[in-house]
Amino acid sequence: MNHNRVVILFGCAAIAAAVASLGCGTSSVSNSNVIAGRDPKISNSSAAPGSSSASPNVLEPDRYFVNMTASLESKSAPPQPLSFSFAKLGADRRWSFQLTQAPISYIEKSGLKYLVVPALGQYAEIMPGEAGFQPSELMTPNFAWARLKSRPADNLGAEPVNGRTAIKYSYRNASEAADRSEFLLVDQETGLAIRSELNPIREREVGGSRLIVDARDLQLNPDSRQFDVPSGMKKVTAEQLKPQIRSLVEALRVYSLFY
Repeated sequence: MNHNRVVILFGCAAIAAAVASLGCGTSSVSNSNVIAGRDPKISNSSAAPGSSSASPNVLEPDRYFVNMTASLESKSAPPQPLSFSFAKLGADRRWSFQLTQAPISYIEKSGLKYLVVPALGQYAEIMPGEAGFQPSELMTPNFAWARLKSRPADNLGAEPVNGRTAIKYSYRNASEAADRSEFLLVDQETGLAIRSELNPIREREVGGSRLIVDARDLQLNPDSRQFDVPSGMKKVTAEQLKPQIRSLVEALRVYSLFY
């Protein structure tokens, strides 16, 4: 497999050298409606638990912040977690990855894209086609919905997830064993997917593995300052940050097996 093909998480994947640019196909819901909890479109409990005709109503607030963890769990190896945060404010978005080498942030603001490396005091503007960066929805909480939405779902009812109430949906092909079901848990208030459990697309490549993506600490009014490039940093070229780009690609590579 081409190690530069990264299409994730949690990425839903990402911003890397051969990332496929895919949309999540989710709807936006205004923040005022989310806070009030009165949007009639936000209903993930209309079908009775156990119903095979259930269809999640997955939505996305216009502005919010979450901390996310994507964990690759396998029977033959310890979990391999990747932690990052995601924030959205209208069309502006920010991902902050906690990598072993150094934290890296990727910002989309006013149509421009930036890679920020705080440890170096440097940032680079990423031009279209430069360094392989492409806009992607696959690193957001709703990334799994793009893969699951065309399949029938079973409504398993409400359960607490990360301090919130979510409706759990189960997905299983007729040829799959029950223990290989995939799951999507949708926040009852906002319609945001706050947990997903996926099997690899090509099972033989990571047999027995499962990707679990959690979104927690949901905030509906993110600080607008986090979408700005930090002041006092030196602007460099994307070429000068190639080592940091490679480390990000490597961290996300394994998750491409799930998309």
